[in-house]
Amino acid sequence: MEKEFSSYHDLVSYIKNKLYKTKGIILLDHMNAKKRKYIHNLIDNIKNISSFSIGYNSTRRIVIRYDLKEDNIDINELINLGNISYKNKDYINCINIFKKLLANGVINVSFIYAKIGLSYIKLNNSEEALDYLIVANILNKSQNKKFNLDSLINAINSGNLYNEKEVLDMSVEDFSSSFDDFQINNVNEIIDLIITNKNTIKDICSKYNLSDEEINIIKLLIAKNYYTDSYYDIGDRYLKEVEKSKNKSKRVNKLLNEVRKNKLFYKNRNNKLELK
Repeated sequence: MEKEFSSYHDLVSYIKNKLYKTKGIILLDHMNAKKRKYIHNLIDNIKNISSFSIGYNSTRRIVIRYDLKEDNIDINELINLGNISYKNKDYINCINIFKKLLANGVINVSFIYAKIGLSYIKLNNSEEALDYLIVANILNKSQNKKFNLDSLINAINSGNLYNEKEVLDMSVEDFSSSFDDFQINNVNEIIDLIITNKNTIKDICSKYNLSDEEINIIKLLIAKNYYTDSYYDIGDRYLKEVEKSKNKSKRVNKLLNEVRKNKLFYKNRNNKLELK
């Protein structure tokens, strides 16, 4: 999306014209950390709107979302209903259900964005599908998922959308990841605050009322991000903090082993690339 905001008023007007109508997401173009911080700060002052970042380094992008925060939301039930709707070809209902999940803070699960995007394609609305598919694709790549939506996104951008049956019929299992089992509200927003040093981990933990288990999960996600970008020293710092923590749950230990493997995978891959 090519869009520049010269003032707070411009940004708010754009959001009201687009986001409030769809109650979905707006994906901004790549920008540096300074600009991202500026946008995040502006969004913080808009009622019922929040933002988070996806991607890495120079390719990091901001996602602006409708922030509803309803009480008594059963996440697992809604995910199940959304998947049933997609399977039954009730694509409008599928979109509405998964947008409700996004509005209530479930923003780190790639298949939710993918299902919304694919539902829009099924409804012959590739323009609305694009941002959701891009977000799903970026989240997939950051979590080493096997699915890749590059060809579908390129087809939409080129105006030559074609039916890739394997992609359009994919299931939740195709996007499965042990990290997706942990529904931490605003997880990407929290990670972005830590990485950009906007707040200390201690401040953030207090603000979001994170449990010890959730804090360890956040630290492991950050370590994984840094390992993916080949910043091993920084990744090691977060990894060691989790290793030294006491009374780790079985789920944290499972993720800890996954991140260790992730580090070895990227280190070995980069070493091979350097030899070429």
